[in-house]
Amino acid sequence: TGLDPNNSCISYSCEKNMQIVNKMECKMTPECPESEKIWDEFHCCYSCPKKANVCEPVPYNTTIQKESCKPVVLDLRRCEGYCKGAAEYDVDLGGIKHSCTCCQEDEIEEREIKLQCGTAQSTIKYTYIKSCVCK
Repeated sequence: TGLDPNNSCISYSCEKNMQIVNKMECKMTPECPESEKIWDEFHCCYSCPKKANVCEPVPYNTTIQKESCKPVVLDLRRCEGYCKGAAEYDVDLGGIKHSCTCCQEDEIEEREIKLQCGTAQSTIKYTYIKSCVCK
């Protein structure tokens, strides 16, 4: 048994006087700088832990304080995560062409919350992010 010296994803073994070629297939090869790649034991496939978090809603809290009303904690979401981007030389353009996407809201929902202001109530409307997408 042994590895191919020119391709670490190929290994060889022998069985009953026959050479068997084993080619490893990588599930997904995400884009990340060489310094961030975590290679497998054969140096064939890698993962990018820093890019693992794809664009998705991430919960956070914020407090609303309005005039003499009691403060209220809102459970909100923000879109965070990795989206694909690239820069390459474009012959037709004669320069660098950028193609970038960023993590943005996809589905939103208008919500409201009531604040207790002494004996009165005040209503505040806000936008809640239900899902995110790379745009």
